[in-house]
Amino acid sequence: MSVHWGALFRSRGEINAEIRWAALVIVPILTAAFIILFVFPDSNGERFPWPVRPRLTAMTLGATYLLGSFYFTTVLFARRWHEVKIGFLAVSTFAGLLGIATIIHWDLFSHDKFQFWLWAFLYFTLPFILPALWWRNGAAAPVRDELAPVQELPGKLRIATAALLLPGLAIAALLFLLPGAMADIWPWTITPLTARVISAEFALYGVLGIKLVREPDWDTLRVILRWQLVTPVLYVIAAAVSWNDLDTSNALTWVYLVNGTLVFVAGVPAFYLYMESKRRK
Repeated sequence: MSVHWGALFRSRGEINAEIRWAALVIVPILTAAFIILFVFPDSNGERFPWPVRPRLTAMTLGATYLLGSFYFTTVLFARRWHEVKIGFLAVSTFAGLLGIATIIHWDLFSHDKFQFWLWAFLYFTLPFILPALWWRNGAAAPVRDELAPVQELPGKLRIATAALLLPGLAIAALLFLLPGAMADIWPWTITPLTARVISAEFALYGVLGIKLVREPDWDTLRVILRWQLVTPVLYVIAAAVSWNDLDTSNALTWVYLVNGTLVFVAGVPAFYLYMESKRRK
């Protein structure tokens, strides 16, 4: 029996078929990037559009790609638009910064590889395609029932979460605009290209912070945080196996490690479990 995938996608809730098709294409690409960068960090130059060095940079970028793969897998099977819409503009920002970085550092990429042209195609198109899909689906999705219960974040948690995420925009701006100066104080060795790639990661979380301030609905945040329960393990592994990459004489190294432990390893799981307990009640 044949299955018409487009019709199947259209039959599932409030999310347009083109968004599901986009997610279906994006998920395997992000998953492959995770495997190349996180599982095989020392040989990533053979399979990636450019050699990402040192190991710690490769593994943290790989962990971010896995988080993106989890998110778009959720988009692929979700029924309600409001539960997944929060990530589209954040991912668009991430992709846009990587596209600009690609243009600035064009000569550092391996132009003879298919992986580079796939990279260039994605990061030159996704900054435009994803916002268009977000706008189109948002215009077509039904407005949430005003009588339906909406679980908003408590005021103090909302402020604390935004305070943790929004500074990422300032860090992203410094890394992107002043990569040389930031390289002098960063906890491990970075180049202008890797500084701008890392800035895209910080910007992603900063844009999520803006969305959180504007829409403090737990349903719009829980999908993102659900997968953040997994990624802290990856960051711990990355730091452990790449310990020699860290400059332990740099005070910012310990700020980075302590902040990551408090926020991702301890804070995010506690926050998620607390809000889920309130949701069940």
